[in-house]
Amino acid sequence: MLVKTKGIALHQINYSDTSIICYIYTEKYGKLNFLVKGAKRKNANIKANFFQPLFILELDIYYRSNKNFQQIRELKYAPLLTNMANDMIKKSISLFIAEILYRIIKEEEPNGALFGFISNSIQLLDHLDKNVINFHLFFLTRLTKFIGFLPENNYSARNCYFDLIKGKFDNNIPSHRHYMDKEITRVFANILSNTSHDYRIDLINNNIRTTILEKLIEYYQIHLEGFSNIKSLDVFKEIFR
Repeated sequence: MLVKTKGIALHQINYSDTSIICYIYTEKYGKLNFLVKGAKRKNANIKANFFQPLFILELDIYYRSNKNFQQIRELKYAPLLTNMANDMIKKSISLFIAEILYRIIKEEEPNGALFGFISNSIQLLDHLDKNVINFHLFFLTRLTKFIGFLPENNYSARNCYFDLIKGKFDNNIPSHRHYMDKEITRVFANILSNTSHDYRIDLINNNIRTTILEKLIEYYQIHLEGFSNIKSLDVFKEIFR
């Protein structure tokens, strides 16, 4: 069945000397696997570099529900993300976020709210000209709403420790190690409460930024079964050091 759908490129691997398998989160069918034959040839109609991490695509595909691999007939960018392709910081963020999404999105089923959030976030990142360095912290925090473990926003001068297991702010240091201290909790509460597209964070430095990122990854690992280590994390942190 030939159908049209938008999709977000997440990951690709080599299939042979000339072909690739790419993983795309589609608007109509969820996460799908595509075998793109000849994608690494110079004269290919559909080239491997079309599937850069987080690029938004408009796809004509041959969809068969009982097949492990789908086929692409045609594709185009929708829209072309020129800034993400040329800006090293944005490119690093997109690679990191794409790996996160590749690991957490499992189902071959549509989720319009999640797709819309990711698509809108990608386009915001492409156009963002201030505070880009904080984007991933806001994205990971807001993503929790769509995958089922949004933290309870009960921060106060009294509730000043974020408990990663409970997913809420508490007034005492937990008896386990999975929590944020007062300083990190204050900054995280700021991120959680911010619903605008201004990604400014007051009084933050690279050490705090890195710690919040590590704690967010830990939060995901606690609440998502099988969420493994992120391969791009160490490289990503080094770039932002």
